[in-house]
Amino acid sequence: MSTTVTIPANDDDDAPGRDDGVAELRIHPWADPLVDRLGHDPRDAYVETFWLGILGPASIVLLRHLATRFDLEPDGFTLDLESTARALGLGTGLGKWGPMQRTLSRCTTFGMARRWGRDGFVVRRRMPPLARHQVARLPDHLQAYHAEWITWLDAQRRAEVPDEGTPDAA
Repeated sequence: MSTTVTIPANDDDDAPGRDDGVAELRIHPWADPLVDRLGHDPRDAYVETFWLGILGPASIVLLRHLATRFDLEPDGFTLDLESTARALGLGTGLGKWGPMQRTLSRCTTFGMARRWGRDGFVVRRRMPPLARHQVARLPDHLQAYHAEWITWLDAQRRAEVPDEGTPDAA
């Protein structure tokens, strides 16, 4: 069972790991019923194909790592920043402009994570479909492929048998 948390506004000046001695972060699942239902696992081909060029490889690798950790610890866990950064190939620099901090910042910029208190983050377990403005930034061949993918996905969702208790079940 996931814990629902209230997500405060992001305040980058207080970001964990920015020369304040924070070596660990508490990672919580970000409960979002719509994205949890319609989104994509960070380890899915959709993410590799479409999100990679927008979010960047380090952020995708981090989100995949966190998704695997959520599989093992669905209510959240403590993330050791230095060992995680080293394991993901981001080095050991945890300062204000270090690779791990930039990766966490990019995840928050694109709405995949939000800070929660001084030493915590809430992180999406699933990534939303790209917004129209993000699709428009893709190369032409990926824009066309994305349109095909969404058409196929919509057809798959329409073909699913509705759950009991939904308006479609009547």
